[in-house]
Amino acid sequence: MKGVFLLDNSVKDISSEKIELARSLVSMVAIQKMNTVSTRGEDAGWDIDYGWLDEVVIIPDPDWDAGNDQWLEDTRPGEVVDPDPEPDQGQPEEDLVDNGQENNPDENILPLTELEKQMVNRVLLELEKLKNVNVQNYQIQKITFCHVPAKTMNGILLLCEMFFQSAQLQDIDRMAIIWHEIHHIDKKHYSTSLESHQVIGDPIILNVPPEIEQIIRDRMAQEFEGTNMTPATIEAWYQQSITVTHFNSPEYYENEIETHRNERENFPNVSEFYENERTYLEWYYEEMLRIANEQLKK
Repeated sequence: MKGVFLLDNSVKDISSEKIELARSLVSMVAIQKMNTVSTRGEDAGWDIDYGWLDEVVIIPDPDWDAGNDQWLEDTRPGEVVDPDPEPDQGQPEEDLVDNGQENNPDENILPLTELEKQMVNRVLLELEKLKNVNVQNYQIQKITFCHVPAKTMNGILLLCEMFFQSAQLQDIDRMAIIWHEIHHIDKKHYSTSLESHQVIGDPIILNVPPEIEQIIRDRMAQEFEGTNMTPATIEAWYQQSITVTHFNSPEYYENEIETHRNERENFPNVSEFYENERTYLEWYYEEMLRIANEQLKK
């Protein structure tokens, strides 16, 4: 989830960097033209269009001087609103909650396809052999629309679509990912609060080492391959990725660092792709821990 604030009372013009960032956000909006809900893993045939908004005109409402009562009357919906609506049949009344964050309506439990079941069973059996892990002690589910391969929620191991669909991930990587989440569950890290704090003062630009910058740019090149994003838009996206405006508690980052270190000790020989991913994450969590500690002292 990313955003850019275009309206600023302190300046009249919008900076070119913000324009490029807004353009990049819009360009990544995809329309799924399907009548049934399915996953890419089922090869249902996605038709995705990437488009641009060349101009956005914002026309403010006229000043309202008729009073609050008149405003409420004029903005009342044209139909009677049920004060206690019944939930849709077949839909859960509550959405998943990730580590104390607000409910995310985009995340829903999905059934595994036969191919996905075979993949998970193969990985779990190998994990039991290599690390003597009793996978029967853990509840595993699949969810949609999370931007990581897996995560935990209230002691449940959640596999995301990326876990199944990423062409770069190998079975050894998937074993490391599942072991990583099991470690979080065993240590009860999922109970850690993810309360977000806003950075005091100006946004913080991370000091990125060259090797980490290369990892980020390589990952972006893979994500944006086949799109019509300009170099300026990609650069704006990169700058946004290294800009910090909010942070979580130090305990959250400490738990992630400790788990990544244990994962690396147990799974030193993963694919080059996943090695780069966790190298980036280890660096990122170290930086965010430093920022969280500095900010909370202010």
